[in-house]
Amino acid sequence: MGRDLVLAVGRQAAIGAFGVSIEVGDSVTQEISGDQRLPFGQAVRYLLFNLRRLVGSLGRGPKSTPFFPAQESIAAFSTQSPSRLLTEAFLSERLAGLVPSGRLSIVEIGCGSGFMSRRMSDLGISGSYLGLDIGDRFAATDTPNLSVRFQRGDAHAFETSPDSVDLLFSFSALEHIPRDADLIRKFEAFMRPGGVEIHIVPAGAALFTYLWHGYRQYTPVMIAERFPGADLTRLGGLGSLLLHMLVITPEMAFGKFFRSRFVRTYQTMLRAALKIDRLLPVCPTSFVVVRRH
Repeated sequence: MGRDLVLAVGRQAAIGAFGVSIEVGDSVTQEISGDQRLPFGQAVRYLLFNLRRLVGSLGRGPKSTPFFPAQESIAAFSTQSPSRLLTEAFLSERLAGLVPSGRLSIVEIGCGSGFMSRRMSDLGISGSYLGLDIGDRFAATDTPNLSVRFQRGDAHAFETSPDSVDLLFSFSALEHIPRDADLIRKFEAFMRPGGVEIHIVPAGAALFTYLWHGYRQYTPVMIAERFPGADLTRLGGLGSLLLHMLVITPEMAFGKFFRSRFVRTYQTMLRAALKIDRLLPVCPTSFVVVRRH
């Protein structure tokens, strides 16, 4: 599919048509993007490589705390996938309490349409918002508390003044970015003292729910390497994982037939899954990473 481009950035990285090969010391790992249709061999390699990452990290890494949504959040998001419900509930219940007070300078990495600017404004967060994305899917929204602007470009090329950002945010974005560790190291220079980074990333167990999605899923070991000293919150447990595999994963392949036709049945299954999560808060589908500066 094309020759690799070899870059020197203190270590060697070869970026190929389907993946990123990173040489660190004597070890070589290869990350393949699952965001495109892969030949059979590459698809198998993707699964095996990320499965090896998951198994190799079992029982290792920093401690994390579970998040259990309030009943109001469950009712509000009862037709969402369990992973999306938990993410939306976390944002609704916790985001405003995690950020600094006053008017903030906000940067969102991988903002997509920029819908989070509206969510933040609705939660009473005020200031300026810059959404960065490699694609132009930006949509203007009514954000009375925030002045909003967008910038199209590669996150690796993004620059801003040192010590200028109060809140750096990403939502299911880092897994789609090659050489994420290089990018994350840049974040520290952007952050104002007292600022906070909040990143929502797929957990290792999400491999079984999304299969081919992004370059990677994040284990606690990987998060500790990239975000030293960060606080880690688990979203979901065994119930959410099983429901996602049973309903959402097939819908990703064949369309949203179950939730649209059997709404009440799905909502009953979702409430049951969230109760199982409380009993068995293992195998989360996502992590929330909070790093304060």
